[in-house]
Amino acid sequence: MTAAKGQGPRSFTGVILALLLHWNVTASAQALRNTYTLVDGGQSRLFEVALDEVHVRSLTTAQTISVAPFAQADSVRTHAELLTQTTGNETEIVLYEAGQARGPHSRRVLTKQVLVRLAPGTVAGPLALAGGAVTGAELPHLPGHYLFTAAQTAGALNLSEWLRTQPGVMSAHPQLARQMIKRFVPNDTLFTNQWHLLNTGQNGGTAGADINVTNVWDTFRGVGVTIGIVDDGLQGTHVDLTNNVNFAIGFDYNFGDNDPSPDVANDFHGTAVAGVAAGRGNNGLGISGVAFEASLAGIRLIAAPTTDAQEASAMLHSNAVVFVSNNSWGPPDDARNLTAPGPQMSAALANGTANGRGGRGTIFLWAGGNGGEIGDNANYDGYANSIYTIAVGALNDRGQRASYSEPGANVVITAPAGNDATRPQGTSTTDLMGNNGYNPPTPADPLEYADRDYTSRFNGTSSATPVASGVVALLLQANPNLGWRDVQEVLMRSATVNRPADPDWFTNAAGFHFNHDFGAGLINVGAAVALGTNHVNLGTQLSYSDQRSALSFAIPDNDTNGVLVTFNVASANLRLEHVTLTANISHSSRGQVAIDLISPQGTVSRLAERHSDPNANISDWTYMTVRNWGELSDGNWTVRVSDRTPNVGGILNSLSLQLYGTFTNINQAPTNPPTITAQPRSRTVTQGSTLTFDVSITNNATPPLSYQWRYNNSDILGAVSPVLVLTNVQSSAEGLYSVRVSNPAATNFSADAALFVNAAPVVLAHPTNQSVIIGSNVTFSVVASGSAPFTYVWRRNGAPIIGATNQTYSITGVQISSAGIYDVLVANALASVFSSNAVLSVLPPFNINPQPLSIATNVGGSATLTVGAVGIGLFPGPFTYQWTFNGTPLAGQTSPSLAFTGLVLTNSGNYACVVGSPLGSITSSNGVLTVFNPFSVGTTAFQPGGLFQMTASGDDGRAYRLETSTNLVTWTPVVTNTVSGGTATFTDSTAAGKVLRFYRILLLP
Repeated sequence: MTAAKGQGPRSFTGVILALLLHWNVTASAQALRNTYTLVDGGQSRLFEVALDEVHVRSLTTAQTISVAPFAQADSVRTHAELLTQTTGNETEIVLYEAGQARGPHSRRVLTKQVLVRLAPGTVAGPLALAGGAVTGAELPHLPGHYLFTAAQTAGALNLSEWLRTQPGVMSAHPQLARQMIKRFVPNDTLFTNQWHLLNTGQNGGTAGADINVTNVWDTFRGVGVTIGIVDDGLQGTHVDLTNNVNFAIGFDYNFGDNDPSPDVANDFHGTAVAGVAAGRGNNGLGISGVAFEASLAGIRLIAAPTTDAQEASAMLHSNAVVFVSNNSWGPPDDARNLTAPGPQMSAALANGTANGRGGRGTIFLWAGGNGGEIGDNANYDGYANSIYTIAVGALNDRGQRASYSEPGANVVITAPAGNDATRPQGTSTTDLMGNNGYNPPTPADPLEYADRDYTSRFNGTSSATPVASGVVALLLQANPNLGWRDVQEVLMRSATVNRPADPDWFTNAAGFHFNHDFGAGLINVGAAVALGTNHVNLGTQLSYSDQRSALSFAIPDNDTNGVLVTFNVASANLRLEHVTLTANISHSSRGQVAIDLISPQGTVSRLAERHSDPNANISDWTYMTVRNWGELSDGNWTVRVSDRTPNVGGILNSLSLQLYGTFTNINQAPTNPPTITAQPRSRTVTQGSTLTFDVSITNNATPPLSYQWRYNNSDILGAVSPVLVLTNVQSSAEGLYSVRVSNPAATNFSADAALFVNAAPVVLAHPTNQSVIIGSNVTFSVVASGSAPFTYVWRRNGAPIIGATNQTYSITGVQISSAGIYDVLVANALASVFSSNAVLSVLPPFNINPQPLSIATNVGGSATLTVGAVGIGLFPGPFTYQWTFNGTPLAGQTSPSLAFTGLVLTNSGNYACVVGSPLGSITSSNGVLTVFNPFSVGTTAFQPGGLFQMTASGDDGRAYRLETSTNLVTWTPVVTNTVSGGTATFTDSTAAGKVLRFYRILLLP
């Protein structure tokens, strides 16, 4: 029976692999076609292979280069493979969407990776092997998905097509890298110039149009919060950033290393963004960031084209440490694109909000976009309209919408940025140090700073977004327990209604104020921190969905009434937060289509507006609105789809409505509180153990129940289930644990449960190296953590020292024989550990005084270098001397003085003296001897017009001064010159008319 079970599966597997491997032999040789239909940005698009370009990626650079045009795509692939083999640089195929203009942001780079979704039970390994590919583990942020890597250049195309024919493969899409837009408006001084922090009306701005932050700084400055700058690089060495940069967690996803530094010739954006969010403040330098004591993590992503996988990794990077993720980038702002994140990126955003920051959720801030002047809308950007991101709009220095800032029902908040079409004043921030960056020496900009380490012209939603990121950092310092949705609620509730006369302001049924241009308004730090400090977190996020398929409704041409579709929502019982609508519409020019969503309480969200997009169709595009925040879900939701331009109508194919929020039931009185029937128990465990605390609640408690575990009376991030699991417990976890249980009726607290941890010793403070003079006293010490009592055994050169069994070890009257390497073994009942080594150096009892001095003189001259030995206490010597030249002993030079005569150029160098004694030796500092060629006067002459001119020769780089006198006593400087090319010319233009005048030339220090 056992043998039969073994044979059956082996035979079956062999058949399957034989079939799959047969494909690998034949299909891998298939020629590359010129066109492919691929999924990109959430849309299915027709792409053409570029016949005259390839993309070359080295370890540190990535660029697209031109090649001689080929007739067929397969010839381009062959050429790319040849380049890879001969240069060692990965060379990849380039694609462009058919019918679209070419440019860096429409270009797609075909990687070797394929994102594969497998049905449950399907094994990835054999599929990859059969396809001639390799696969990694299942993607942790996207279950059921794998990244297959093709073996050949452009192999991802054929591999993905074959995979889609295999059983168990639900989808397979090549990974296309694309260059994202840095959301900064190009071409368009220091705290007193930072109007976004404190607007006093400087330079014509409106006083008070700022973020109300200065009073908050008395208490909160961002300490303990890390902001990830996901951008084109971060210059961590900048003097106004370096003290805030966490170098240990930086990463470059473009080139795969731990250094996110920018290419200073091209990548200016991220350093400017970082300065706005968390430039170091109160340090007497340059600018101040919003959260000027927060930490910064450089996450380099958009310095080169990126894949869906790279974007996803950047979003999840160190998300236990990175609390705030600043993203001042996105797809092109050209009003012609509907571009969504790929499946990995979408999953990463969801994963980050669910698991980042200890389960409270990473806060993703996103630039709302800079296409406002051409009719673009933040809802056409799938990154900015995700429920997991906070879309940020921009204001100028008068509190008006910056002309470039995109409106949108998804815009959560606005922040100052400036420098738009109406107001020139931009945001002052850090720039690349020196002459690189936004503030170069040429062409000169009269509005820019003379200090080129800063710029006053930064702008765009790129600049507004890090303002919001800094605000969130201050908010999270004030209340680190806020969830990702709570941060959004606090920001919206506390925002300032700027430009209150603007007719688009609307107060929804829950009392929230919204404007399509401003979101909830101007971000207000003081109000947000005051509100957020005592905010009670929202309950569990719930959702409700409904869809209308196969509608086939005609959309009348040029008719504002359009076509109406109603969703009747009953018993969803949600207090609303985000609302999304997914639309599928056939239309030859989708820019003519407007879409409005009207809630049961009458709140209108303009999801799509008439604009200049000539492309066809809205293919399952998801729009999002926050304008229903706090309203109730139940009732009739109306969608109006209309065509607003004479030409041709369209067809509404389907709609899908998704509501997100928390449980509410206005018809049910919450009467049963959560009574605790079993308290958490105190525990004693060994360090490294896993343990649980739990609590029991009465069965009739009114739902929903929420749990919040606490440590020493502070909430534990992410600990919101009935059972608290602690893994790899350390001594730092000792303390009191309790749980707060809430429902709509009441909130109750459990009793405290104590945790005691028996911990192995860990050395916290190691003994340190010491250098002492013979006869001195010395003490080594160690500090350890763990469970007491401890025992100590000190060692010298690896051998135990008899009687040295205390926390400190002292030596009285150190001798030469005391020198050596010391350490200590610290032990308790659980384990033992050695400290690091400490070196004891014993010095002889004398000093060198004087030290040799540095001397500069001419060839042929003389010089003397001298040292002296001075005994400490009564030490008499004797002393010996040995001079060295550039570290090499000089034969016979064994006296305290070293004398030179007839110096030559080769005598130049470093001279030191080793002074010895019976108790050891000391080496002096270097005396530098510099020998120059003599400076000689050449020709002298009077020139036409009364000029006196003198030429001279000497060593390049030496400075000399021409002086004049009428009595050889008093000398007046005329001109200073530096020798270059062996000569220098000195001219006295005042010589004319002088009856008697003497000249001399002096060597300057």
